[in-house]
Amino acid sequence: MSSIKTGFFAYSGQPKSAGESIEEAIKNINNSGIAFLESWKSYRINGNFIINAIIRAIDKADYFCADLTGFSDNVIFEIGYAIAKNKPIFLMLDDSHTESKKRHKESILTTLGYKKYTNSYHIIEAFNFFVSESNQSRIQGKSQNRSSRDPLLFLKNHIETEYTRAILSQISDHKIPCIIDDASESGGQSLEWYLERLRKAVLIEFSATSREGHELQNSKCSLVAGLAYGYDLDLLMVAEEPYQSPVDYRGLLIIYSDRGRCTKIVSEFLTPLKDSILQKS
Repeated sequence: MSSIKTGFFAYSGQPKSAGESIEEAIKNINNSGIAFLESWKSYRINGNFIINAIIRAIDKADYFCADLTGFSDNVIFEIGYAIAKNKPIFLMLDDSHTESKKRHKESILTTLGYKKYTNSYHIIEAFNFFVSESNQSRIQGKSQNRSSRDPLLFLKNHIETEYTRAILSQISDHKIPCIIDDASESGGQSLEWYLERLRKAVLIEFSATSREGHELQNSKCSLVAGLAYGYDLDLLMVAEEPYQSPVDYRGLLIIYSDRGRCTKIVSEFLTPLKDSILQKS
């Protein structure tokens, strides 16, 4: 007899109704013996979330499940990580929540299909369909494409601030071949575009939450950060104040409030990267 497959289920803390539907579905799925699922709630210790434990849970799980309702940057980061780890991915969205549905349509996740739900029964039914082997989808990344050509990918802020100019100046000064994702010019790239350009290093400029359009920028940045983290690339994540870093990458993202600190942080990231590139050339 084959062992029961396991899964990790990520979802946002808000809206609360979504979490209640998911936890009820998990209980019923586990009782059925079809699979054994755990959610992020299993990894709370004294009310705190242990991100390393969550990452290990995703690593060992056979399936990665996520609810897009609420459009949490934590969840989006974990989706990116699961894609990089080549996990079969099961996505849900309660699209009666109009803001979540709108955010999905505007995001780079539009190429990823999801199942609609409004209650636990819909989740159970969709998951039962998903676990049949023919319906398990993986997003094929380009992890094998790690050439030295354009080793750095820079996700530029959607608004060109003085800090953005400082970062661009550092990239130029260090003479590192770079692909720049400029949302202000392109209007946003596809998920496949990023997968094809993740090579050695990624520098990601999140937006201050006081700036217009920060939600879309930061969702994109969270997904690509999760991809880069999952592929074990050199990764720098920065943001201008004010920015409340989600728990999943609180230890990875650096916040600054002046140009001097921004320049120092970026230079300290780029200098060893340049040295590594020179050694291989």
